[in-house]
Amino acid sequence: MSYPNSYQNGTEFGVVAPYDNTTLTITPSQTAGARPAGIPYTVTLNQGQTYQLLDSAGGADLTGTEVQSDKPIAVMGASSCGNVPEYVSYCNYLIEEMVPVGLWGQVFGTVPLADRLRGDTFRILASQDGTQVSINGTPSATLAAEITLTPS
Repeated sequence: MSYPNSYQNGTEFGVVAPYDNTTLTITPSQTAGARPAGIPYTVTLNQGQTYQLLDSAGGADLTGTEVQSDKPIAVMGASSCGNVPEYVSYCNYLIEEMVPVGLWGQVFGTVPLADRLRGDTFRILASQDGTQVSINGTPSATLAAEITLTPS
């Protein structure tokens, strides 16, 4: 998951391999450079090596890109120029380590930021079609999956 960039830079993600001969299978959610959307490709990394995929189109978002690996890895999603919230022009660098889908939570607590007069910004990603989102117990949305999970 990343956040759409505001200007000419796109979103990106990086992968770090802690083990030799780690094979990644990556399926981009949208075309990024020479990597077409929806077409899986493989990359092999050794211990300490990294891989980066950058979508350089302004306003682009690689959220939903699937990264699978035959060994443990760390994946960081990033945006080099995100405006959060979108109507405020800050162009901040945003980065966060991704959590494997099997560890995604279903219940979250939040504390509002004091200076946000229009409320806080949340992005919610569904791994399954028909995911129900409720806020304070009130149904708010039904989401379609933004990623496709394949059995291993």
